Amino acid sequence: MAGKYRQFLRLTEQWPVDPTKSNKRDLGKLLRKKISQEFSQGENTVIRDPAKCDKMYESLKNIADNKYKNKYPWTRTTGCVGAPYDLVHYGVSEEGLKVINEDSAGFVKKTLTKMKRKFSRSKSEEKSEN
Repeated sequence: MAGKYRQFLRLTEQWPVDPTKSNKRDLGKLLRKKISQEFSQGENTVIRDPAKCDKMYESLKNIADNKYKNKYPWTRTTGCVGAPYDLVHYGVSEEGLKVINEDSAGFVKKTLTKMKRKFSRSKSEEKSEN
C-alpha cells in the first residue's frame, strides 16, 4: 500500500495552508493530521478498505485540483450576503472571529443566539408532540 501512502503525501504537498486560521480550523492542516493518523505505519500501513481509500483520495484530489470550481465558474464578486470576498474571508479568519466574539452585542452573535434558541425550541416542541 506504499503507493496509496505516497499519493496522499503528494496531495498534502498540493493542498494549501491558510495562515489566517488556527490548526483546528485549517483544512490543509487537518488533512495532514488525518493522513498521518490513518497511515500511522507509513508505507507499511494495511488499508482495511482500499475502495473507500481510493474514493476518499479522488474526492480530495478533485477539491485540491479545483475541478468543480473550474467546471462551474463563479462570476460574482460578492459572497452570499452581498459582502465582498475579502471581507468574507476576513470574517472567517481567526482575527475576524475574535472581533466578532469581542462585540457581544454584535449582529452576528445576536443572530446566532436567536437561531440557537429557535432551533432548540423547535426540537423541544417536536419531542412534546411525540
